[in-house]
Amino acid sequence: MEIGHISKTNKYNIKVKHIEWTGILMLFLFSFVNTASVLIFMVGILALLYQREIGAIKIINLLIFRTIINPGFAVDIGFAQNIKWVIMLTCAIYLLFSLRKLTKQNRSRIKWVLIWAVLFAAYNFFVAYIHSSFPVVASFKNVSYTLVFLGILIGIAYTIEKFDWLDWITKWFALLMIFSLLLVPFPVAYLINGISFQGALNHPNMFGIIAAMFLCLLLVRYSSENTRYYWLMLSPITLSLILLSRSRTALITSLVLLFIYFMIKNSKKLTNLRVVAISFISAGVFLFYSSVANFLEGFILKGQASNILYSRQEQVNTLLFNFQSNPWFGTGFSVPYFPQFRFNGFSMDFVVEPGNLVLAVLSYCGIIGFTIFVFYMLQILLTNLRNSSKNIYLFLTPFFICMGEMVFFSSNSIGVFCYMFLALYIYNDKPLDEKVRQENIMHNI
Repeated sequence: MEIGHISKTNKYNIKVKHIEWTGILMLFLFSFVNTASVLIFMVGILALLYQREIGAIKIINLLIFRTIINPGFAVDIGFAQNIKWVIMLTCAIYLLFSLRKLTKQNRSRIKWVLIWAVLFAAYNFFVAYIHSSFPVVASFKNVSYTLVFLGILIGIAYTIEKFDWLDWITKWFALLMIFSLLLVPFPVAYLINGISFQGALNHPNMFGIIAAMFLCLLLVRYSSENTRYYWLMLSPITLSLILLSRSRTALITSLVLLFIYFMIKNSKKLTNLRVVAISFISAGVFLFYSSVANFLEGFILKGQASNILYSRQEQVNTLLFNFQSNPWFGTGFSVPYFPQFRFNGFSMDFVVEPGNLVLAVLSYCGIIGFTIFVFYMLQILLTNLRNSSKNIYLFLTPFFICMGEMVFFSSNSIGVFCYMFLALYIYNDKPLDEKVRQENIMHNI
């Protein structure tokens, strides 16, 4: 009797899930049409708030997924930037109130992460009003990053036992990859420069990053016992699309992640002799198969003679100049720096492209702020180190991609995915409620 009751309940819940996915996808695709449809989409997804914290996290992520869609077939969401900010920050603030709902165990796990995050934010406020050329803008960016990051972190902590976030976000990434694969033959998939593949996304580098993050999610799934083998097909496809995108950051990130996965999976089998043999074989491939070496060299250098940083030289020089201007305290969070200039107003036009996370934090926050940030991130790493063999990819990927495409503090863009990954790294060992687990089993049959 009880078994029958559970089965009927599960089938009902699965039907509701299918209806939700169908409704969101239809609304998402409808938003491609024009500006009015974008606004309808942004208002429509607010219905997810009936799911409370789960809905708030979904809304934040869906807004980012919509933001990065290829403008060749979807109207740009940029005109509604202010509305998007309001929705995201409102959802983030709502999620912050979940802190008081956390169990003692979940709260204690992120206690020091929260302390270091608040300390980092307070420090950035200090630097903004003492040293920044744009103190109000720097403060707003600091607030938006902190609220969204902490909102995602606390929201995941509260909902992780009720909802399979890893499965949900993997499926959204998979949809983008599959849609992009279908676009390979069409010119719209090479819209930016006619050469580099951007698929369903708004830039080849953006596609590369998303593809590398998707590969990370696949590796996490492979590391679990309940892997669905159909996901295995997507890894070589994803790597092929990364090569088409010509994104160096994505390729290097993916290869490093695969190497780490190989080492972890074979750690018990890898004797010193085998490690040496693998090293010699790898070296031989690059030495004797010049076509491979030439391909990788051309891919990484992108025709820029022998200077791998040529395309980023201006960014690097700007960051170094900012750092040298105030090496201890920095020049303001995520804003340009102009000596002897100060603007106390507010504008969304002050955008910087820092290019590298380490240089960016040193430039924004100086040596003191960089030290706080390092302790902040180390605290996240230590929260779930015992499960690092399964989850380490979730921690490393945000930092790997930010070595070449610095998106970590972009809380109105894919920085949100970085926060999701870090939150999942912390809590991915939490078991789902039995009811949710049964639904997922039936859903994947």
